[in-house]
Amino acid sequence: MAHVIEFQGRLARSDGKDVAAGNFDLRFRLHLAREGVAHVWEERHAGVRVATGGSYAVLLGSEEDLDAAHFVDPRWLGVYLDREGALAEVGERVPMTGATVRLGEQVRAINARLDATDAMQGSVEGGGPGHDAVDASARKRVLKLHRRLRRIEQGGGVVSTLDARLRDVEQRLTRLDDGEAGRVLRLEDELEDIVGQDGDIIDILERIEAIEKGHGGPMRLVKGTAEVEARVASVEEQNLLLQRQLEVYRKALELITARLAQPAAVAPAPEVLPGPLTVQKGGLHVAGGGLVVHDIEGRVAGASKREGPLLVNSRSGGDLIVGNKESGSVVAMATVRAGRVAGVSRTLAVRVGGEGLAPGDVVCLEPGKKQPTARACPAGGIPLGVVVERAAVELGEGAVVVAIAGIVKVRVTGAVPAGAVLEAGEGGSARPGEGPSVGRALAAAGPDSGSVEILLHAR
Repeated sequence: MAHVIEFQGRLARSDGKDVAAGNFDLRFRLHLAREGVAHVWEERHAGVRVATGGSYAVLLGSEEDLDAAHFVDPRWLGVYLDREGALAEVGERVPMTGATVRLGEQVRAINARLDATDAMQGSVEGGGPGHDAVDASARKRVLKLHRRLRRIEQGGGVVSTLDARLRDVEQRLTRLDDGEAGRVLRLEDELEDIVGQDGDIIDILERIEAIEKGHGGPMRLVKGTAEVEARVASVEEQNLLLQRQLEVYRKALELITARLAQPAAVAPAPEVLPGPLTVQKGGLHVAGGGLVVHDIEGRVAGASKREGPLLVNSRSGGDLIVGNKESGSVVAMATVRAGRVAGVSRTLAVRVGGEGLAPGDVVCLEPGKKQPTARACPAGGIPLGVVVERAAVELGEGAVVVAIAGIVKVRVTGAVPAGAVLEAGEGGSARPGEGPSVGRALAAAGPDSGSVEILLHAR
């Protein structure tokens, strides 16, 4: 005998974005296992209405017969998107025990037995030509069944409400069918025999309530599952926003780096200075392109000291060569060791005015100033960024370098959990809160750690 199962599901895109509302052709298969292609039943639903977010509902068994024979063993329901015959499985397979189908067949069998008993009892008590046709053993059996049903009706009056109770049970099992398979199986064991050996009909509702209390409450489990799904959706939305912000920062850094790499952005043409060139105290800084000496004339003898180190910006180290390339007289004067150079910064920063600030301080713009000036951000204020010693890209002029994008260390007060959104705290520090965002913590920090790495302005 065919049955139907109401099934509710949700379509999801591989990129994490919400599925647009519309009509989709879906195909459903009952598989033998969680993985593999072998299946015992298949049904196609054309033009299934899908709401914004991917939610939909169908009646399985409305197109192809679905009965208890399909659920001899536990099955796995696979959902496929049907694009003109090309199938693509979406989401994980759902365990299906077929509890509602088997229980429905038991209910129909009981109703058939009750109907047959009423018909035979009417033939026995009504007399007439059919009375003599019923042999003695059949009459005794009918009378015994009649007395048993009458005793049940007089004892609890539950026969008249059996159909309503069984429908209620079927609805409960339908809602539980999408839950944990183990809980549904235990519920099936409790409801396996609806009618006992002595004809006593079990009070289904009381048994269901006892099972819910004993196993932590399947209905509370359904409610908890909905709350978890809502939290997962919120986290997915926050991750999507974070990815978009990172993409914006990445493109900004690429544009600024490309601009600074252009020779025209530094100087319209190389400047030629007559020699000799003397660099006074303070050193010689080369922004990019390197320092090339084409000719060295004369010698310097008796050099007994130097006024400071020669710094070469190299991540992996190398040799500093002084000599004449064309004559082949090159001399290795020094070796630059990796690790003695500054680490590569991961930030985009602006230079502004300010006093009394230290790296790790959360700063805001000082109001009423003609030039951009930073100050320690008050609690709950709108942060500009975090003070750093240096950045990968620095824009503007000023004594204070304020990182506005990237990953920096910030001073914190108290414990900070990983992933927490930070706001401005007291005295230029940061703290977990829901005010204007300083950034999101990339790791946990203890109450005495004093600082933590954050992704700036991420929520």
